[in-house]
Amino acid sequence: FIITMQIIFTLKSNHTSIGGAPMAQPYARFVELTSVVDLDVPRLLPLKCLNERDWDHFDSLVSVTVTPFVLFATLSGLVHARFWKSTVHDRSHAQGRVRYYFARFMLLAYLAISRTICQSFRCKSYDGGDEYDRPNLLTADLSISCTSPRYWAMVVYADLSLLVYSIGIPLALFFKLYKWRRELNPPKYEDEERAIKARLKTMRKSKAMRADPIVELALPYRPRYWWYEVFSLGRRFAL
Repeated sequence: FIITMQIIFTLKSNHTSIGGAPMAQPYARFVELTSVVDLDVPRLLPLKCLNERDWDHFDSLVSVTVTPFVLFATLSGLVHARFWKSTVHDRSHAQGRVRYYFARFMLLAYLAISRTICQSFRCKSYDGGDEYDRPNLLTADLSISCTSPRYWAMVVYADLSLLVYSIGIPLALFFKLYKWRRELNPPKYEDEERAIKARLKTMRKSKAMRADPIVELALPYRPRYWWYEVFSLGRRFAL
């Protein structure tokens, strides 16, 4: 449901940004009310209050790309403080749970982060009232001139963020799942039910497989579609 609503909200935003007709009521109101599932940090939190100057798109870009690191560091610190006197097994299990839920969170936040990154490149020329005065402004934020030093600094930062998040997350997920492809999709099993049973049996026997939280992301899918979560990310990024 969350991913479906994220896609609908993104399609609505894209449609509106290119001058499309507004969505009919009550559907538009419903989409706005459920837009919280988009996990767009600048829209959900009053971050503008923390900045003395006017908040712009560059600030939004920094906030959505830094928040995951802060969140992961905070959760890891809390788990370490809570389980530092516990056994190694309990501490490792707790850290594994943190990594799993953080990975889940990143998969949900992927669309909002990628959209904010991609909006950092799109500029448009506007009529400044003079034939020779046609300011080139950022489409997502008209307060940023695409010829200003701040814009070029944002572009450099957005390029790095694109590599880390929009490209890095699907690639990292694919390689992690590819490592377990034979265990997730046992060979020589044409019957799907037998393949699922073999996968679960292998997982019960493999301590390393159980300890890897990324493996759980592939379990909801059929064995031969162990890569589907990566495909889902690519599809959302294409929006």
